[in-house]
Amino acid sequence: MRVAFVLYPEAIVINKSNGIRNQALKWRDALDGLADVELISPWQTIDWGKYDIIHFFGGTQWLGFVPDLRRLNDNVVFSPVWDSVDSQQKLRRLAAAGWKGYHHPWNMYRQYLHSFKGIFVRSDYEAEYMRYSFKVPDDCLHYAPIGYEIQIEDKDVMEKEDFCLHVSALYQERKNVHRLVEAALQGNFRLVLCGNTGNESQRHEIESWAQGSPLIDIKGFVSADELKRLYEKAKVFALPSLNEGVGIVALNAAVAGCEVVLTQIGGPKEYFGGMAHLVNPFDIGDIANAVSKAMSMKSTGKLRSYITEKYSPQAIGYTLLNCYKQIMAKI
Repeated sequence: MRVAFVLYPEAIVINKSNGIRNQALKWRDALDGLADVELISPWQTIDWGKYDIIHFFGGTQWLGFVPDLRRLNDNVVFSPVWDSVDSQQKLRRLAAAGWKGYHHPWNMYRQYLHSFKGIFVRSDYEAEYMRYSFKVPDDCLHYAPIGYEIQIEDKDVMEKEDFCLHVSALYQERKNVHRLVEAALQGNFRLVLCGNTGNESQRHEIESWAQGSPLIDIKGFVSADELKRLYEKAKVFALPSLNEGVGIVALNAAVAGCEVVLTQIGGPKEYFGGMAHLVNPFDIGDIANAVSKAMSMKSTGKLRSYITEKYSPQAIGYTLLNCYKQIMAKI
């Protein structure tokens, strides 16, 4: 099977940690040995007819071209990577309003999502937005999850230390790091923060949240080896985001044997089989209590086994392949 992956144009100027690009690359790797995946460059002269599937990722800039493209190749699909926390009713109302000549994503989605032969979603939460807000029919929706990124040596007993790990773009408000830091100070637990701290002003703001407490260790960017070591040592991983699509870092933590404290908002909780500690991300006390409780628990290894089996690259590769075959068979 020959598959073309097409990324949205803004990715050219967005750094390598961009989640949509990472999702496409992970799926390409998952399909290794199952399909021949080509990453499309806009500088190429492209024979669209040679592909069995043309798969677009994110953004709205390509949407208006899809009806013409389907005259050349009918098997065109799309991954919206939709991470909104706006109400479905609000989006449905605004998308339906139309806004003549105004190329807002809601309007573009409403106009063109029906042009694709298949829409790929990563969670039921995302599917419901497509279904309700943008009127994508059920037979057009295909579920394909994202998997973990790291490989951890299989051990019956993992030696853990009493600290909570968090990995994200630390300066982003939606990652909710400020409340997580306040929860650590309130709950008196060690918190290690890894990831992009933003510019100098944003770094200083993050440092000010810690109030000079030795409980808070702001590491910023760390090497892949160091991050893997922290995953392996952390007893708890917390991702109390205000808005999160999947939360691959939490999947990584689960594979490393961490207890996972997770936002109750959105789709990430669907990945954990009821074994994550869910919190109201706006409630500092709730976050503090959940991390403290998770810190005191003895790990059974059930979550790690569940994630490792269900979201392995092999499992995701076969899910994608089966979805592609269903789409190709659809008339």
